[in-house]
Amino acid sequence: MIATVELSEAELADLRALTHAPDAQSAVRSALDEYRRYARRMLLKDLSGQVAMDDNWRLQETAETDAPRPH
Repeated sequence: MIATVELSEAELADLRALTHAPDAQSAVRSALDEYRRYARRMLLKDLSGQVAMDDNWRLQETAETDAPRPH
């Protein structure tokens, strides 16, 4: 899919400097990828405190370390 985005020369220069991209296309793609990662992190952050978890990690760890190893 092709999308047209109009950026000023200053915006594009700033974007290229921040992303260390050699050209405009790479800079926009890099910025978009970074924004998508950021947005996903924020969605995960919103789940904080909403997921019920058992506090049994010590028991699980002991079960793993004491389990017989495959030969």
